[in-house]
Amino acid sequence: MKKTFFLLILAIFILAIGCSGKWQHSTKPQSEWGKDHAECERMVRESIREAPDTYGLNNEIVLIRKCMKLKGWHR
Repeated sequence: MKKTFFLLILAIFILAIGCSGKWQHSTKPQSEWGKDHAECERMVRESIREAPDTYGLNNEIVLIRKCMKLKGWHR
């Protein structure tokens, strides 16, 4: 029981650290992030609508992150 609890706390801690990074861009201000993210979400969701059975929520998140990286954003 203690081991399971410890592993759960460790997993939450690692997840929190991994998700805490802020997106940055070398030439765009932080205020442009929302516009680019919304555009990536729209593009990804349109492509998912064409083949909804082949994508899950995790795939959507991964594809949005790839789109943001293609636009020059990084963590």
